[in-house]
Amino acid sequence: MAIENREKELNVIYNDISDEKLVLPNFQRGFIWNREQQTKLLASILVGLPVGSLLILEGKSNDFSKRELCFPTELITDRDCDYVLDGQQRLSTLRSMFYDLFSRDDWKNNWDKMYGSLRTRWFVTIQSSKSEADVFGYRKLNFDSLLKCTDSELIDYIKPLPIHKTKVNDLYNPGYIVKGPDGNPEIRPAFIKDFFSTQYAALNQVPLWEVRSRNGLHRNVLKKIATKRISELKVEAENEDYSLEYYENIFSPINVTRDDLELDLNGDDTGLDINDKLAEKWAALHAQWVEKVSIELEGMPSRKMAIINLNREEVNRAAAIFEAINRGGVPLSMYDLVVAKSARDQGVQNLSTKIINSVESNININTDIFTQYGVGHEELGDCWSSKDMKIIVGNEPSNTLKDWFVNLLSLLVHVRFKKEACSVEHIKREKILSLTCDEVNEFSDAAIQAIIRALCFVQLRCGVINANDLSYKLMVVVLAYHLSDNDIWDSNVAINQLEYWYWLSLFGGSYFHGQNLQCVKDITDVGDFISGGGNVFLGLSREVLNVENYVTKDILLRKDDGEELVSEIPTIIEPKSIRVGLLQFILSRTPSDLVKHDSGETTVKKLSAWSASKGEPELEVHHIIPLAEATSIGESTKALRKDASSIMNSSLNLSYISKQANRKLSSASPSEYVQVIHDMASATNYLPSNDSFTQVLHDKDYSRILAERYMLLENGIKNHIASLI
Repeated sequence: MAIENREKELNVIYNDISDEKLVLPNFQRGFIWNREQQTKLLASILVGLPVGSLLILEGKSNDFSKRELCFPTELITDRDCDYVLDGQQRLSTLRSMFYDLFSRDDWKNNWDKMYGSLRTRWFVTIQSSKSEADVFGYRKLNFDSLLKCTDSELIDYIKPLPIHKTKVNDLYNPGYIVKGPDGNPEIRPAFIKDFFSTQYAALNQVPLWEVRSRNGLHRNVLKKIATKRISELKVEAENEDYSLEYYENIFSPINVTRDDLELDLNGDDTGLDINDKLAEKWAALHAQWVEKVSIELEGMPSRKMAIINLNREEVNRAAAIFEAINRGGVPLSMYDLVVAKSARDQGVQNLSTKIINSVESNININTDIFTQYGVGHEELGDCWSSKDMKIIVGNEPSNTLKDWFVNLLSLLVHVRFKKEACSVEHIKREKILSLTCDEVNEFSDAAIQAIIRALCFVQLRCGVINANDLSYKLMVVVLAYHLSDNDIWDSNVAINQLEYWYWLSLFGGSYFHGQNLQCVKDITDVGDFISGGGNVFLGLSREVLNVENYVTKDILLRKDDGEELVSEIPTIIEPKSIRVGLLQFILSRTPSDLVKHDSGETTVKKLSAWSASKGEPELEVHHIIPLAEATSIGESTKALRKDASSIMNSSLNLSYISKQANRKLSSASPSEYVQVIHDMASATNYLPSNDSFTQVLHDKDYSRILAERYMLLENGIKNHIASLI
């Protein structure tokens, strides 16, 4: 292996990145560091600690598809370039700190493209309330060097502020508009710079994104901070009766002697204030502190990084080298290694980019099969998208989506294509990493499409608003495996059978234990069921909402053997999967909202998971029997809400309603509330009658009304499941 060791200044590296001379090969994983990790790196840089070396491969433009540091999107360029094999996290972090990626008028375009945790403005705080240290010499304007500090001492002086695209009124937001004296947007650069430096100085926060320039904003801020501090020191001097000892101590950084001070203070009486007589020394103290701190910060981008340079002879082994150097430390995930394997074919698109593009695209659906689609949005036609299901995080596929992808890819190759008997080994590391480059690239499109179809299914058929709401995520793998078959995707009978399996498995507790084994078993059993074989799931219908130690009527009513629990006996609480599952089942039936949104509406709005994922309307979890009804004197609803063992927090007492409806109901009187329930009792909300509500509000017998709702839900779920086959 031909290796050359050298060093480069960060400034030079930044220029190479901007000129597209230094890029990331597209088999590199995405940016994964959080802001805490980035903060630690900045602390190390500030105090001059070594931060490791970069591994760079000499290359040509057509060696690999490529990306720019800090951005996940593919970079299209024919310029010959070198490739970063190791050091992406550090290099991207430092670039986002010391290089202004939001300086242009189209900053929103960069914001959209960047990794989420890099959408940050970085500051150092000159005076930290969390630390007794005075690393910037603020108290006496006496700064020496950060190189004498440790990185742990600097942590409390670093302040990252996340940039939110829509929060343009945040001072540090690139879209903040400075107003002139006439109230109109200011266009004079000097006025704008003075405004920001004044505001940041008031906060003692020095911005880092212009420290590459001696004319950067940081110098103006430091000047104003020093001016403010000198005013405070002058007040302290007055409190010390203008003693020579005080001034000698304060002016020691500029080597002022007692004789100098006596000469200034005891010279000809010009009628000037003592501090006015010392104006030149105050100015010198001001200038020296500003200059020293500025030079220290401006030197950060000039710090050198060690570089291990591989020559072009290693280009064919680049992906293998990348894998090898990442086996230690924080290991690469299976997804990262699959992406690296895919990239060995230089003609294919980066897998993450392909997945993101697919997620953001529309797919055609059969609205006769997915009848709940477009409830309230019928004008949208037959195109659905998974972009609102929260499976892209900071311009990267979510970890859940990555896991789905590698598991399904392995199953499609080994079970569907190679006809191997489905086993749990097919979703384990060894089998996944045995996939070849050609197999990954041949089956990746099918895997991505199938996952998106599965997400469409769980949203439109099963009331799942976004992927985070899935209690048993391996159920998506089962769905995706079968929905990769176009014949199943286009069959109303097969889709009904999948929904039948889904509700039985969820409410019958199949996935409560041993999800991996259940997943691979169901892939086989569901396949047999759809193809006309036996229905092995029939027995689960007896266990819907009736599984010991999982969910039963008594568990939901907070009882044991039919008797209400006493405080000494631990209460068995239904798992989150039941709580979420019941809410989703009701939502899948497109229930009516409990309140009309506007007084002019003639009908109550229908709710659906698809519209909720778009925030149209935004849904909240509502307690059907209001918590205020069950609070004792002196008890708050907030405290009651935290008590999972209370019957008021049973899943039977919950329902999705719109945020608008929740606000209206919160101020309704008991009689008004009962009338609302009466109006909606016949809808698909599975609510007891208004007589039951009237009685319960009178005698506080909450278990009676929730028992009635249990019966309605149990019958409703079982009847719906039976109707599917």
